[in-house]
Amino acid sequence: MKPSGSQPIAEYGANQAVHRLRTLAYEINRVAKSGDPQAIHDARVASRRLARCLHVFRQFFPKRENERILRRLRRLLGLAANVRNCDIALELLAASGIARTDKIAANLTEERQKAARDLRLLTQRWNRREAVRRWRERIGL
Repeated sequence: MKPSGSQPIAEYGANQAVHRLRTLAYEINRVAKSGDPQAIHDARVASRRLARCLHVFRQFFPKRENERILRRLRRLLGLAANVRNCDIALELLAASGIARTDKIAANLTEERQKAARDLRLLTQRWNRREAVRRWRERIGL
């Protein structure tokens, strides 16, 4: 959505943040329920887009709350990156002919399961606490 000529930039930024928060809420709900690779990827994308939106329009949001949200997003992104990195490594091993039963693949699979569990626990906690809704209120949307 592009800003119209008559829409103030602050309003446009607020609308973008609302949209990005809704998308993130939907995606973290998917991760909390399934934890499948596509849900994790989509949550990463939604998190990065929200973080970029909050950064670009930071002058229109309360500084302290904005920084808190960005810190929490970095935590989510870090956990999601751990899962994604394991997925990529497992794909590379499979493409090179290494079986999933091989020790290195088994270790990566175990590491991926732990990373996915940590990510799901975080998203489930955020859902219980209605974190995204509270973020929206705290930045005045």
